[in-house]
Amino acid sequence: MKRTILFSLFLMFFACLSISFSVSYADTPVCGKTYPIAEPDLLEEMHQRAQKLLNDKKKLAEIRQRLKKQLEHYRPAYLSQAYLPPSDKSFTYLHDVVYTLPFDIPKVVNGKVVGILYPKGFTFHVLRYIPYGAMPTLVIFDIKNRLQREWVAKHYAKKAKVMLISVSGDLNDLADFIKKIKRPVYFNLPKINERFGLQYTISIVKRSDKYIDDVEVRVVGMKEIEKEFTKTATKTRH
Repeated sequence: MKRTILFSLFLMFFACLSISFSVSYADTPVCGKTYPIAEPDLLEEMHQRAQKLLNDKKKLAEIRQRLKKQLEHYRPAYLSQAYLPPSDKSFTYLHDVVYTLPFDIPKVVNGKVVGILYPKGFTFHVLRYIPYGAMPTLVIFDIKNRLQREWVAKHYAKKAKVMLISVSGDLNDLADFIKKIKRPVYFNLPKINERFGLQYTISIVKRSDKYIDDVEVRVVGMKEIEKEFTKTATKTRH
């Protein structure tokens, strides 16, 4: 008990000492000369550094060259997840394009939410809500595969309502191919594979003429591509 009382008195004494010290320190007059803290203006400093860089042509050229190389070899981080292997054989199948809502869609009347219009988990057929003819044909191929690249250039370079999509490569590969065929080429997305049930390249995705809810996926296998180019080469020689 005595120890507890003594300890409490010690804490009170220490607290009073701290308060008196801080008060006396705050009341202490300033001694000696004081100087204002001079900080450079941030925008002015940035301007000076930029001007210095612009005047250093060698350094500027190095930065431009480095950025150019980085841009040429740029590839999206997600592209490895969107890769599809080549198929050996050719075949065709139908895929029902279905979407499941990941959240509730509220019902709104006169600007107020009065309930839920479509609940989370609601599933619907996407193509029923897209006008026929609005969906372009998708050609998913491997730009690093020489035969696939040549086959796509041969069959789709001049077809307007076609979207060319590569499962590999970098920006430089796309730029070279775009220059050759004179039309856009895009990187593939994992969601495209998932949405259309894609497994291989080359996959040609178009809306089914028979079934309103489905797309038709034609897979062009490497054997078919090789056979086609072999015939072309034979005809050329003769």
